[in-house]
Amino acid sequence: MKKSKELTIQLIKSLLDCYHQSSNKQDYSIDKKNIKYILNQTLRQMWIPANKLYVSVKADQLWSMLTTGEHFVQFYKDAVVIKNRDAIDLDLYKGNAKLPYTKRTFYRNNKFSFREVFHDDHIIPLKLIVNKLIELEDITDEKISNIISSISVCRMLKSEDRAIPNKSARVFDERKVIVELYKEKAGIVIKDYPYV
Repeated sequence: MKKSKELTIQLIKSLLDCYHQSSNKQDYSIDKKNIKYILNQTLRQMWIPANKLYVSVKADQLWSMLTTGEHFVQFYKDAVVIKNRDAIDLDLYKGNAKLPYTKRTFYRNNKFSFREVFHDDHIIPLKLIVNKLIELEDITDEKISNIISSISVCRMLKSEDRAIPNKSARVFDERKVIVELYKEKAGIVIKDYPYV
């Protein structure tokens, strides 16, 4: 039986083959733009190795104040239950809004949606990774594996995410994004990151 990573790479390879052989609007074909969308969604669903998961110091501190357990067990719409505090005021965000829609006081056993306070930022945007995959001339398992191994995520506060300037103009270099964009331009410090 094939391992999950091998099956995932085969799925990506099949999508890339469809992309390169696709003629739009033929029976049972998928438009190229939709293949890029499916690739993006496929990459979003992959489990990322622990060494590619980062957390900002501020997000880590708030998480420790609010609850127990590991950071990367809750995502997006999951409920975060307050276990460690009697009362805390939190700014809550909706969707892509730049500013919080409300400030609310939470007490022990109250809950909020993960995405109202925290944000998981793909350090190298998945759009860039999809483009690298699409640009492959010789589609091999090794080349696909090398590209998808560049996927990494930083968990941060929504307020930190909103401080990142020009979010769509990133380089394909994890360290540069963490040091130059996060730390130097937005003041986001990653817990235990080897800056030197």
